[in-house]
Amino acid sequence: MDAALVTKWQGEVAFVKRMLDNAKTIEEYHSAAQAASQVAIKVSKQVSGNRGDGGRGAPGADAGPAIVLTIKGLPCTPATDEWGWARAKRWLTAECGLRVMRVEKNFDHGFAVATFFTQADADAARAALEGKQVEGAGAPVSVVAGESDEAVAARTAAVGRKRVLEGGESGRFAKVARPAHICEVVCPWWKKPYGEQLGEKHTRVANALAKVTEEVQKRTNANVAGRPAWLNEATSRAGAGRQKTCAPMLGVLRSPQLEGYRNKSEFTVGYDLGGQPNVGFLLGGMQNGIAEVAPADEVRHTPAEAVSFAGAVRDFIRTKSQLPAWDKRPQPPVGFWRIVLVRSGRKATFMPHPARAGQAAPATAPPAPKFNDLVATDYLVTVPVDDAEAARIAPHLAGLPGAGPLPVAQVGEAEPPAPASDELMVVVQVNPEYASVRANPGLMTAELTALGEHLRSHARAHSLPLTCLLVQHHSGCANAAPDTAPITPFPASPADAAVAIHDSLCELRFRISPTAFFQVNSPTTCLLYKLVADWAAPGPSTLLLDVCCGTGTIGLTMAARCARVVGVDSVASAVADAEANAALNGITNATYVCGRAEDLMEALLAKHVGGASTEGLDVVAVVDPPRAGLHRNVLRALLKCAPLKRLVFVACNPENAADNIATLCSPPQPEVGGKGGRGKARGPPASDSWTPFAPVKAVACDLFPHTNHVETVVLLERQ
Repeated sequence: MDAALVTKWQGEVAFVKRMLDNAKTIEEYHSAAQAASQVAIKVSKQVSGNRGDGGRGAPGADAGPAIVLTIKGLPCTPATDEWGWARAKRWLTAECGLRVMRVEKNFDHGFAVATFFTQADADAARAALEGKQVEGAGAPVSVVAGESDEAVAARTAAVGRKRVLEGGESGRFAKVARPAHICEVVCPWWKKPYGEQLGEKHTRVANALAKVTEEVQKRTNANVAGRPAWLNEATSRAGAGRQKTCAPMLGVLRSPQLEGYRNKSEFTVGYDLGGQPNVGFLLGGMQNGIAEVAPADEVRHTPAEAVSFAGAVRDFIRTKSQLPAWDKRPQPPVGFWRIVLVRSGRKATFMPHPARAGQAAPATAPPAPKFNDLVATDYLVTVPVDDAEAARIAPHLAGLPGAGPLPVAQVGEAEPPAPASDELMVVVQVNPEYASVRANPGLMTAELTALGEHLRSHARAHSLPLTCLLVQHHSGCANAAPDTAPITPFPASPADAAVAIHDSLCELRFRISPTAFFQVNSPTTCLLYKLVADWAAPGPSTLLLDVCCGTGTIGLTMAARCARVVGVDSVASAVADAEANAALNGITNATYVCGRAEDLMEALLAKHVGGASTEGLDVVAVVDPPRAGLHRNVLRALLKCAPLKRLVFVACNPENAADNIATLCSPPQPEVGGKGGRGKARGPPASDSWTPFAPVKAVACDLFPHTNHVETVVLLERQ
């Protein structure tokens, strides 16, 4: 195997390893395991091909679309699983001598659905099997092209025995009914009133805050006298249905925009229920036997501009392309066209005023206020609480500028239409290892050139500001490409073709590269960053530590109010974007470091905090970690940094964040290992010494309307 292939496989293995390192749920571990299995299949195929056996382990990857047949007249064994998929595949391959890619059969069905590598394989199977009598079966074997109606009904209505035995977890061969509408998959709360959505998100974050209290209580059981005052106050509220939240939960910041709010939309290319190429969203997961793609036309959070480009790519594949869509059903998957990514940017943030229930939407939204004049709490929604909790919250809401919070019962959904984007990026992911493309490299160039002209013509016809048109080359099994996957302008693009777009946020301009992390809901992100700035309260003598800074957005919005901003992130492209964004906005007091925070944090603090150069500085930190949370080494460094008095914790997963916040609010405890240093790590060793933080207040922030996802913001302080 040549060096280029070795490097390619190393990249895919490293990507799978990152999936495993970051996995926290059963579903995430399952996805990582599937990706690892698929990489192994591809490597095995390559190795067997190098041995000269033609890669018979997976010839379908070079043979175009797979062929499906339904084979009837097989034994039905409801009392045992003797004639399940494994027995059926063994009969077809070992006993009948056929080449089969995949077999699906439930033990209580007298038929199997078999996928063959090539049409020749399928024809051979039909000739060999038609009329054959199988011991234990009644009628002789009959073969039907495609998936029979009986098979479709069984797949959508039945739950496999494996799923039952696993207690409800979706097993590899379990089948579940397809959703009636694509919104049930991508924005499952699409029919739920918005006030009800906010109430449920409030409850979720409040439960996480109560978990912080419970966790710190456990960690201090051996030292009751040393418990912090806030913990005693929180635990005293137990009973009578009251939650032991670690800090007052002020409410939920609502999203100013509910319809088409996403500035980044990723569409899957595949096949619909009728077998036609489609560009949209998957109807379910492969672990449930669902690989069909539904159109995105009626999805509430996806803007019409993005849907329009998805439809244009779909039309091109159906009517003009000689290459097939990506098909996940074979193992490994086959096809050329894989993903369509659409990102948008505006010169000014769309920031409509929150509507009250029964209030009509204005024809247009007023201009967004200046960032310093924006009152985030005008978008705060409160939920009913008992008198004691209301008294606890009241001091934090007293004297707020602006109109103040809105009760959840008065939340409305009317909003003015969003203005058109000023810049649009389209990225199309393709598989350069598809057999026809490998055999004829000029074919890919011709197809991409034709698609590029098709999309430019579509943009002109619909007055869409197509600024950036790129192609990503990725041949891995999972659609999520590694950082090393090349992204280039389409063929026939001008030499100075744009490779990024720009978006406005909090009066700043940000460069958005194809893979850069940027919050998908710009209006709510402005509210989030204004709230973080208000709570961090930076001043002329503030050193702001932006931990897990990404493209630098949070720190840069506060740079004008700080003496210095120091950001750290592990993704090199994100740090490059942060530096570019600082330069784009003329910000000279921000410094960014690339590396894992757990490896760099102590040295970073030693360099920038302490000594004559930082004497008199007010040290403040903002942390916005990935879903898995902060590594215990980062928590240790933050706790041991004595000048750090104020910390704003922003989390995309409130349950995972609870463990991190509990560690920051606990006295020294013995370490308890967690996966990769995350999870339930109990903090630094008891031999360390520090003053723990105390939780002051918290809010939920709705960046993702019509879904159950919610951001959490918690202010932590120490004397």
